[in-house]
Amino acid sequence: MIILTLLTGRAGMRYPEHLSAFRHGMENHQSLWLVWRLSLYTLLGWGSRKLFQATQHKPAYRTPLIRMMTASLLFLLLCEYALSGSMGGSA
Repeated sequence: MIILTLLTGRAGMRYPEHLSAFRHGMENHQSLWLVWRLSLYTLLGWGSRKLFQATQHKPAYRTPLIRMMTASLLFLLLCEYALSGSMGGSA
């Protein structure tokens, strides 16, 4: 994931016009972007529920899983907040 982030940053530095066109495309198709994000979050929620159910009788695994899920949820909320601010507050 870190390598992908670094490569994306490098591509943005080398080809800013393409990154700008991608951003304008995202702004022009906000409803499709919203559907894409909601489907990803639905899939993540379903997977998390399955993991949570699988550890129902294993308390040693359940506490760290709850901690990881909470940290992941906070990270997702932070990313959504940053995204809504960068797209004019209408995401």
